[in-house]
Amino acid sequence: MEIELRTGDILICKSDRLISKIIQNVTNSEWNHTAQIIEINGKIYVIDAQKEGVIPRLLSFWNSEYGYKYEVYRKKTLIKEIYFIDNAMQYCGINYDKGGLGSGLFRTLFSFKTMPDKYRSNGKFWCSEYTMKLLGVQDPEEYSPQKVREYLISNDFLLVGKNY
Repeated sequence: MEIELRTGDILICKSDRLISKIIQNVTNSEWNHTAQIIEINGKIYVIDAQKEGVIPRLLSFWNSEYGYKYEVYRKKTLIKEIYFIDNAMQYCGINYDKGGLGSGLFRTLFSFKTMPDKYRSNGKFWCSEYTMKLLGVQDPEEYSPQKVREYLISNDFLLVGKNY
C-alpha cells in the first residue's frame, strides 16, 4: 500500500549497508537513519543529512539511491508547512558531521554520558541531529535514530505507515 507522505513527516530508517549495520550494532537498534519529508510545487522530497551534507532529493531518487526501509511518523496536530519547509531548507548545503557521528558512536559504545564540546553546535549535522534540530529539541546531538523514534512515539506523533 502506498503511503501518502506530507510535509513534516519524519522517516525512521534502516538498511543493510555496512555503515548502517555499524550504527545499528553500536546503538543496539534496528534503526540507523532519519529523514524528513517536504513538498515543493506538488513534488515530494526527502531532506536529510547524508555524506554529501543536507540536501533535498526527490523521493523516487532517494528510494532508489539508498533503498531504506522506513516507518513514517506524523505530528498529531497540524504543522505550519511553510515554516517547516523554510526551517528545513535553511540548512541546505550544511556539511555532514562525520567527526560528530564518530564521536557519538564512540560515546555510545563506551557509555560516556556527554558529547565532547567540539562536536556540539559545530555547524554540521548527522541525520538524527538534523531531525531533532528541526523539531526544536534541546541538545539535538544527543539523539540516535532510535532515540528520535522514542521521542516521536512519546511526543504527539503517530505511526502512519511503513514501506516494508
